[in-house]
Amino acid sequence: MTIQQNYPNSRPSLNLNFGTSTKLDPIVTFSRPEIEDEVNGATQINRSGAIEIVPVDTARFDHDPATLEPRGLLVEKGSTNQLRNNIMQGAAIGSPGTAPTYWNFDTSVGGISRTIVGVGQEDGINYFDVRFTGTSTGNPNTYFAFYPEEVNHIPATASSIFTFSSYVKMIAGSVPANSSFILVFLVRDSGNNNLGQYQTFTVPLNDTTSKRLIENRYSLTNTPFTGSVAYMSPYYQWNVANGSSVDVTLRIGLPQCESGSVMSSIILSTGTQDGTRATETVSIEGDNFSKWYNPSEGSILWRGTIDSLPISGSRIFEIYDSSGTERMAISVENNGLMYMRVRKTNETTQTYNLGTVSLGSEYKIGLGVDGSSLCLAVNDEIKTTINDSFALSPADRLILTDLKDLGENRKFTTRHTGLSYYPSRLPNEILRTLTK
Repeated sequence: MTIQQNYPNSRPSLNLNFGTSTKLDPIVTFSRPEIEDEVNGATQINRSGAIEIVPVDTARFDHDPATLEPRGLLVEKGSTNQLRNNIMQGAAIGSPGTAPTYWNFDTSVGGISRTIVGVGQEDGINYFDVRFTGTSTGNPNTYFAFYPEEVNHIPATASSIFTFSSYVKMIAGSVPANSSFILVFLVRDSGNNNLGQYQTFTVPLNDTTSKRLIENRYSLTNTPFTGSVAYMSPYYQWNVANGSSVDVTLRIGLPQCESGSVMSSIILSTGTQDGTRATETVSIEGDNFSKWYNPSEGSILWRGTIDSLPISGSRIFEIYDSSGTERMAISVENNGLMYMRVRKTNETTQTYNLGTVSLGSEYKIGLGVDGSSLCLAVNDEIKTTINDSFALSPADRLILTDLKDLGENRKFTTRHTGLSYYPSRLPNEILRTLTK
């Protein structure tokens, strides 16, 4: 992300390429600390397309599980997987076989039986294979449910938001007519009574067969429930129509249940304890900042993807001072809109609407500003040009994906592939060219 040869007089004073890196430049400060009495379950998808655990205070450089292309520096809010045994500890092959520890899994329901026919690991995903056979005697359906956690383990209220995710692949057989396999949330009261409220997602099993397991991760996020909710209970369920015969084998791997409306990267539990990933911070501060930043004028170029929306606003990047006053930033709001924010000389913040975010799409954003003008370009298009008075100083740090003020449910995921800074206000057309 540098200026092309026909602009030889402009050179970046900062040029970070996260897209092909496996470690951070020394000027970047990164933190994902160890949490006392918690298990570090942070992971990434490596260049071989496998899930691997990443040590504390180590940056994660993620890869696409299908193409193996690098996806850049992954930055996420902290989260806890409240399923204690997503690594399938205790599962054993047999007839009917043994379900993993803490799992609740009947051996036969409504004419349909299950057997554990495989246990193992694929691309870093701990899994078990379960075969369902028989003819449904349920009216109108047989509802064969199995739970990856005890039903009173996850405390909740009616307004709680959780996301349940899992790898699922059909490895043998076919889906019976008028039948489905679903992810489910139900809620219970303090007496562990089922409140009769369900929310579901249908797993497209026929789409899973030709892909690797790591390409088949599905999720369900609930909307608020009502009543005296005390526990949230995620589970899997077969709905098999009365009279339909079934002979299907499913591979189930690394389920996750976490607070918030975002399916985050895999968090490994231990088999006996929830797993946690601490909040990550990425910054350039002090002398490492001042040696490339021009307090009078400058242009910043960012490249990356936005993979999930926050429940309220969060910054993709921001330059600000020690008092917390931002000088320039690009933010994303919970309504799906992206905004540019720049400080004016009268110490008010000018905000500009950049349109609706396209989740998962690559963005190239260029912002050039000096004391009297501003230009913003996004993906080869000049979004706005403004003549006004702007204040770029004082400033002493840059933050990537500002998560510091996000509450428990306010998750936000970005992948950064590049960041450059030019100590001059680049001409508008050059900014546009750089965002091609």
